Amino acid sequence: MKDQDKTKERLIKELSELRCRFSELKKEEKALLKNESIYKGMFDNTIYGVAVYKAIDNGKDFLFIDFNQAAEKIDNIKKVDVIGKSVVNVFPGIKKFGLFKIFQKVRLTGKAQHFPIRIYKDKRIVGWRENFVFKLSSGEIVAIYRDETARKQAEEALQRSNRALMMLSKSNEVLVRMTEEKKLLHQICRIVVQVGKYRLAWVGFAEKNLPQKIRPVAQMLFADNDLKKMDISWAYKTQFCNPAANAIQTREPVVCKNIRTNPNFTAWQPETKQFGFGSAIALPLIADGQTLGVLNIYAAGADDFNPDEVKLLKQLADDLAYGIVALRNRVHHRQTMQKLRYAMEATIQAIATAVELRDPYTAGHQKRVANLSVAIAKEMKLPEDQIEGIRMAGCIHDVGKLYVPAEILSKPDKLTEIEYSMAKFHVQAGYDILKGIDFPWPVTKIIEQHHERMNGTGYPNGLVGKDIIIEARILGVADVVLSMALHRPYRPALGIDAALEELEKNKDVLYDSDVVNACVKLFRKKQFKIN
Repeated sequence: MKDQDKTKERLIKELSELRCRFSELKKEEKALLKNESIYKGMFDNTIYGVAVYKAIDNGKDFLFIDFNQAAEKIDNIKKVDVIGKSVVNVFPGIKKFGLFKIFQKVRLTGKAQHFPIRIYKDKRIVGWRENFVFKLSSGEIVAIYRDETARKQAEEALQRSNRALMMLSKSNEVLVRMTEEKKLLHQICRIVVQVGKYRLAWVGFAEKNLPQKIRPVAQMLFADNDLKKMDISWAYKTQFCNPAANAIQTREPVVCKNIRTNPNFTAWQPETKQFGFGSAIALPLIADGQTLGVLNIYAAGADDFNPDEVKLLKQLADDLAYGIVALRNRVHHRQTMQKLRYAMEATIQAIATAVELRDPYTAGHQKRVANLSVAIAKEMKLPEDQIEGIRMAGCIHDVGKLYVPAEILSKPDKLTEIEYSMAKFHVQAGYDILKGIDFPWPVTKIIEQHHERMNGTGYPNGLVGKDIIIEARILGVADVVLSMALHRPYRPALGIDAALEELEKNKDVLYDSDVVNACVKLFRKKQFKIN
């Protein structure tokens, strides 16, 4: 009887354990199903294309075994049309691009590979693809990829616009300094080619007398080219695309894209092939209502000269035309200098706009810093000319952000140490961008020093106390106030009171006491408002 009771107790215990184990298994099964659902959702809804392959014939080919929705969209093909099929049959170009060899290499080595692809059409790049290939522990090959065409095109457009801005700045410097017309024209052509990275730049004057020729007067090309051999009349439209003549006739910029295959550009094909021209723009030189001539610029890309670029180049042509007239008419020298100063201010505003397009979270920040800096300087009773220099520096003090990756500028949480170091580089980058421009104020030094601190803990050079120029000390305080008071990508606005407390807490430690006192007075006694 006791043995039966023991057996019964053991069976009950085992049954209880089985029930517990069964319950655990059910929970595990439920968790697995949930995880499978999560991973399936991630696979189907990720913005990256994902394709999974199985090697056959010892890696001589690979069969599709899975294909997500993003891949369908990127490759413009349905999943049902590829599953179980050979990758070579579905994408015949995979061997030409070299991606097939990457599949084989990953299969043999097990090491993940990054493999970018450039897609060409008519000998020009029309698309970019980033591919990341790795091997699963189960042996399948996975390719994760994304179409980078739109980003690359936008990046190239931004780079061209940035070069145009630099070219415009350099040109304005030349326009201010040059006293001889011939040297002016040559220097503008040189800047267009060397700074703007264009293939060719030449200036032609429109002769008024018959047969109304366009007379080349200056040029800059990577290789020798005698423009004097060109025989162009602007009196009528020729049979082929003549942007120079058309620009003079219409008094508007004329862009010719893809001139390598443009049938209307046949007469210029030898030069096009010899010097690698892809597109061209002709900008009329108009001043005082008169068309003086035309500035011609040729680029390597077939689709260069986007609207923003054309706008900047038109400003260059307008400034050049005005410069020519100024050199011819010394009587109007004062008016010329005033316009060139306006052009410099317009350039600074254009640079400021370019920075804010890269960093939308701080749109308007530079302008607000400039306004507060000017108010502090006035409160400190600085001379007007010195205040104007502070205003100019404030408008572009973050120009170096053009060289900081956009994802760091707009990151919604705290930066890593490496990312913060990259962000701090914008000060040096800003100095490098502007150091060649001979401003009438110490703009580059103000920008270089506005993150320095009185106790030497600032950057980039760790300057101490009076080694930091007063303009930079003012700009630095204004920058801190507005950075703290307003919203940032990684935190909400802290408010003006918190910003002023920071200044008072670190007066004479981090910040100049006279500047802090003037700033605090503006807000607490004079009700200064941030616009």
